[in-house]
Amino acid sequence: MSMSEMEILDTNGESISLDDKYKAIPLDALRVSARKKLSLYLNVQSEIVNDTNGLVSDYNGLAEMVGFGFLEIKEFERQKNPTDELLTEWTNRPDLAPTIGKLWEFLVELGRLDVLQDCKNLISQCSFLQFCQVDIFVKS
Repeated sequence: MSMSEMEILDTNGESISLDDKYKAIPLDALRVSARKKLSLYLNVQSEIVNDTNGLVSDYNGLAEMVGFGFLEIKEFERQKNPTDELLTEWTNRPDLAPTIGKLWEFLVELGRLDVLQDCKNLISQCSFLQFCQVDIFVKS
């Protein structure tokens, strides 16, 4: 069983696991408010390396997990909001499987339970509602 399939509990013992119905939603369904909140956490450069995977737990580590190379990550670093730039670029790369589920999985693997706990409602509720609106509009 992978980390993303396990029940993840916050410090109060409440689940912060992502419901299966959100996992396949495209990353472009993520609203601006969720992106801004994620950026507040991940734009802060970390010097702490995750013992499990050897990655730093900021946007650099997320970019590596997504599959971006060194030069792409250095370009993100030059931006005013590197996390948002990363999310935007990831959204435009279907070969990198840009879904809410993948984002959640990578945040779990980076050990960013603080981000999951604080952003769960923004990510799940907002993205799902926006995705449904887009899906309904496309089918009409």
